[in-house]
Amino acid sequence: MKSRGTYNMRMVSIASGSSGNCIYIGSDKTHILVDAGISNKRIQQGLNDIGLKGGDVDGILITHEHSDHIKGLGVLARKYQVPIYATRETLDEIRSKSSLG
Repeated sequence: MKSRGTYNMRMVSIASGSSGNCIYIGSDKTHILVDAGISNKRIQQGLNDIGLKGGDVDGILITHEHSDHIKGLGVLARKYQVPIYATRETLDEIRSKSSLG
């Protein structure tokens, strides 16, 4: 049986609360954000604090479409060509928002 190796995994809260939510979950090879409810600048700072940059993010998982979960989504996704993952209903609601940035 071929060994798959081991990877260090970590979870870091970049922001959590009514003013915005953004959680980093990643390993040595994969970097995911759960929600992007703070400004792109604050997301970048949070990533920098853990030794990453926006271009390292492989995907963004959006839990729901409230502004405290999507505020920085538009800028981050466009700037770094990061795919967005969510339910169809959540994606439809996000698409309908004109203030996504």
